Order: sequence, then C-alpha cells, then structure tokens
Amino acid sequence: MMHEKQRGEFRIQLQKRARRMSEMKCDTLETERDLQEKHILFLEELCRELGGGEEQIANCKPR
Repeated sequence: MMHEKQRGEFRIQLQKRARRMSEMKCDTLETERDLQEKHILFLEELCRELGGGEEQIANCKPR
C-alpha cells in the first residue's frame, strides 16, 4: 500500500517537472519570436533609410 502511494507521488512529481519544463520552453520560444520580430522591423526600417521601396521590402517577406 505504501509503495503504491510513493509511486503515485513520484509520478505526480515527474508530471509537475515536465509541465514546468514545457512552460520554460514556451517562454523561451515566445522571447525568441519577439526578438526575431523586432529584428525584422529593424531591418525593414534600415531598408527604408537606405532607399528601399515598400514593394521591395514586401517581396523579401516569406509567404
């Protein structure tokens, strides 16, 4: 009986750890996405400053 309870508690600990790791991974991916979006906006602004047209900038975006 005690062994089953310990095993159940251990499984709960593993599930909690997996959830925390998944949340950390999501946070990391969101941060990375935000940084990439800022980088894209920076590059678009740089292109405008160097004389690039809106059509040229739009053609560089992935479809």
